[in-house]
Amino acid sequence: MAQSHDKNHTSLPPKFVLDGSLGDIAKFLRIMGFPAKLIQENLLQERIDVGQTVITRSKELGNALRKRGKQVLILPRRAPNEGLERDLRRIVEVIGPKRMIPYVFCTPFCQGCNTPLQIRDANELTSLIPEKSLQYLSWVYYCSICNKTYWLGSHWKRIRRVLEYVLAGYDVIIPQPWQKIPPCQKE
Repeated sequence: MAQSHDKNHTSLPPKFVLDGSLGDIAKFLRIMGFPAKLIQENLLQERIDVGQTVITRSKELGNALRKRGKQVLILPRRAPNEGLERDLRRIVEVIGPKRMIPYVFCTPFCQGCNTPLQIRDANELTSLIPEKSLQYLSWVYYCSICNKTYWLGSHWKRIRRVLEYVLAGYDVIIPQPWQKIPPCQKE
């Protein structure tokens, strides 16, 4: 069972530390706008900052961290026919929609290094964007550490299907592929 969290606390977005086996979940948390560090399970006990929630499937690790006063969410093992959608939905429900939903899509994080992404004019970064995509883009997300760009292209349709399940019933507008303005910005 997951440790209870203050579901009414909305001052700061949640930060996550995941054991190294949960890379797919970390990727989607970053896309959604939450910092999500991946750390090898044997190093987790030493590398947790105040305010971070640890996500793991290891009951042994989770219980040891709880004894040390850490916030922990132990996810059940996935059945062969289950996808990560159920895990992500559980994270939103346990951490609390009021704590997570206001921050969804406002500041995505780099898939490579977990750095907050910057919104940049696509024309400033033409050397990093394929020509066929550049014609549709006015803006991109940019990681100044990895020198990588991200955008809501045709691949976003697959990502969007996962997010529609995870965020169903919450007041969240999921960005469209090739959207002209970044999420959380007004026209």
